[in-house]
Amino acid sequence: GRRFVHWARNNRKQFFILAGTSAFLVIVGIPVFTYFYFAKDLGSKESILTRNEEGVVLLDRKNKPFFTLYDAKKKEYIPLDQINKNLQNAVLASEDKDFYNHPGFSIKGIARAAVADILHAQVKQGASTLTQQLVKNVLLSSQRSFLRKYQEIVLAVEVDRRYSKDDVLE
Repeated sequence: GRRFVHWARNNRKQFFILAGTSAFLVIVGIPVFTYFYFAKDLGSKESILTRNEEGVVLLDRKNKPFFTLYDAKKKEYIPLDQINKNLQNAVLASEDKDFYNHPGFSIKGIARAAVADILHAQVKQGASTLTQQLVKNVLLSSQRSFLRKYQEIVLAVEVDRRYSKDDVLE
């Protein structure tokens, strides 16, 4: 506490170099680490969708699951062209009306959520686009933190770069 404040006052140049280096590492290091840690999981739509399906599912003789262990999930994949267009439009209208116009994240949504979060002194709003929700649900935890949100944005931009909007919506 007091020692650091005293040191910072007497060594302003070193303090600003240390603060600048730390800020640079956070701003550049987190996205680079996040990208390389999750890059293998972004290789195909299938690898994204099956990322968190590890576990055990026991099926009965009618092929119906009756026991799961370690969050194993049984999903049924439905191609986008088999989903009613009205349902697609309803999802877009309620979850991400600018879906086809942003690079995976919404500056306007982040600014709105940041103001709400500052006013409430905690992370209350998510500002997540559909792409960010996909990333959060299949790659990251549901923990609410600024670090997770930062990682979510980095990965959402990469998913948006690699895949079409229809692939993400699917």
